[in-house]
Amino acid sequence: MSAIEGGGILRDRQGGAATAFALIVPVMLSLSLMTLEMVLIGFDMHRAAEASRRAARLATILPPVANLAGIAPGTKVVCKSTNGNTQCTGGALETAATFDTMAAQMKDVFPGIAPANIEITYSYSGIGDLAMPGGALPLVTVRLVGLQHPLTVIKSLPGIGSAVPLPAFTTTSLGGGYKPPA
Repeated sequence: MSAIEGGGILRDRQGGAATAFALIVPVMLSLSLMTLEMVLIGFDMHRAAEASRRAARLATILPPVANLAGIAPGTKVVCKSTNGNTQCTGGALETAATFDTMAAQMKDVFPGIAPANIEITYSYSGIGDLAMPGGALPLVTVRLVGLQHPLTVIKSLPGIGSAVPLPAFTTTSLGGGYKPPA
């Protein structure tokens, strides 16, 4: 009697473990690599958030990037770097070195940050006055935009792009007393 006639093929369990192993390993390996990539994305998000916090702290103690003499309720001054040149809208550029120092400190925390990714906004807080000894206390907002996490572990998987865009990271802090230069 042959194995087919006696139902031997249906009952034969030899090689079943190897088949299950061959089916499960690629799935488990893919899930492990995706988990690792998600951890790396989370780490980059943490570094970007910390870089924006560090820059906001620096912006409160360093001289402002823009001249804030005309800051009033409802007004804001936005400073950005375009092609290596720091420019401010809503006010004149005062201390470009502050922007460069902040960008360098941020790059120490997250090397993927370029000056073009940084926006600094000074807005009226309603605290202090230019005529008072402590000066005006502006709200300083540092915003990181346009950052991406380049995929390293799973970029070779089909249907996966080469980078993941990160959200904007914003930190606002009450600035130090500002008095216009005499």
